[in-house]
Amino acid sequence: MDKAEIEEILSRTRLPAPAEIFMLPESIVGSYQGRRARFAGLATGRTAILSVEAQPEHVLHETLHTAGLHFEPPAYLGSWLLERKIRSPLSLYHRAVHYLECPGCRTCQTFTARGHPVKHLIQAS
Repeated sequence: MDKAEIEEILSRTRLPAPAEIFMLPESIVGSYQGRRARFAGLATGRTAILSVEAQPEHVLHETLHTAGLHFEPPAYLGSWLLERKIRSPLSLYHRAVHYLECPGCRTCQTFTARGHPVKHLIQAS
């Protein structure tokens, strides 16, 4: 998934777009309900973190979290429904959502120094 795909997905919804998006080159590994799990995305505050495995549904899921929906089951259902709506030929809603690629902030340098090159997208005003 690249910047243009993320912009296209978010431009088809009325959801507030995340202020920042970090795109990681590998999947995110953590624990969920006491089990080790791999994630395609995470969200914290107004920031979404996506891995290379992220699909359009994951972008919408993490955007729902950044918009304030913090519970997993409703976020799964909401992202599933939104993805079907976006793919529908009857979906006429479209707005401009643009992100700028970060030229190299402190966070990007820290990830890169640890051997994890990261793409950092910042929402353009």
